[in-house]
Amino acid sequence: MKIILKSIIAIVLLITFSCKKTNTNKEIVIQQKTVEQNYITEKPEKVSYGNEITATGSLSYKNEYQLSFMSNGILNYLNVDEGDFVKKGQILARINQTSVKVMTDRLTLSYDKAKRDYTRVEALYKDQVVTLENLQNAKTGLDNARLQLESAQFSKQHATILAPSSGRIQSVLAQENEMIQAGNPIIIMGSNKGGKVLKTNLADIDIVNVKKKDLCHIQFDAFPNKIFEGYVSGISSNADRYTGTYEIEIYVKDSENRLKSGFIGEATIQSKIKKEYLQIPIEALVSADKMIGKINILIEGEKMPKTIKIAKILGEKLLILDGVSKNDEIIIN
Repeated sequence: MKIILKSIIAIVLLITFSCKKTNTNKEIVIQQKTVEQNYITEKPEKVSYGNEITATGSLSYKNEYQLSFMSNGILNYLNVDEGDFVKKGQILARINQTSVKVMTDRLTLSYDKAKRDYTRVEALYKDQVVTLENLQNAKTGLDNARLQLESAQFSKQHATILAPSSGRIQSVLAQENEMIQAGNPIIIMGSNKGGKVLKTNLADIDIVNVKKKDLCHIQFDAFPNKIFEGYVSGISSNADRYTGTYEIEIYVKDSENRLKSGFIGEATIQSKIKKEYLQIPIEALVSADKMIGKINILIEGEKMPKTIKIAKILGEKLLILDGVSKNDEIIIN
């Protein structure tokens, strides 16, 4: 009798445990279904975006002049210092003109004599006293004297350096009483006419996305908290033979004249050439390694992982280069 009673108790316990297990499984299934129904999803949005291209370069004046004398001489007048603003036509420097004046006067006398000689020989030729060759030699002597005088007058004229335009003195490379050699730069100045430009170089993969008038933002180490505006003002049509890169010029707006030639700046160029991307919320990103990321998508109620290639991070949005399609249900929670 005891054996029968124990058997009955065991069967009852087994049935009770099975019922509890079944109920627990049902709760798990119900809970899973509830979680699946709570997923928040969003489909990718198609957008057009102009790529941003960054480049570093050096600032200079668009029109920069290296001013020098046309003849040798002693620098006896220097009227500017580095940083000075000058007006067009202002006298900047002058060499001692004594030797130039002496040469000009001597060549003027030589020219006057050659002119008189030619006039006399011409009259004699008309009277058939001298030959045609005598007349031609006299004409050659006159022409030679005239050319020498013009050269001396040109040197005399350029014994004084005048500002070719209004602008700012960048460098002064000589001092008063120094002996100056013809052609050696004495003063370097930048003209206000063309403004200031940042010169930089781009690879071929970037140059194809850059056009004139593309807007730019430029930052300089000297002014870390200020962003200067500008635009692409020039693009080289030929690659540098050594680097294979293309030079571009970026006009930099500097109304307060705070920037100096030689400053190093980093420009962000906003390309006008638009490309199509799929855009998703940044909340969808599960993990990332540089520009490769992981997201989850919902397929028939199930969460599935997916690898994406990120083109650009724009605030709270991701521009996707590859890995998603426009019909994907992106899980963002």
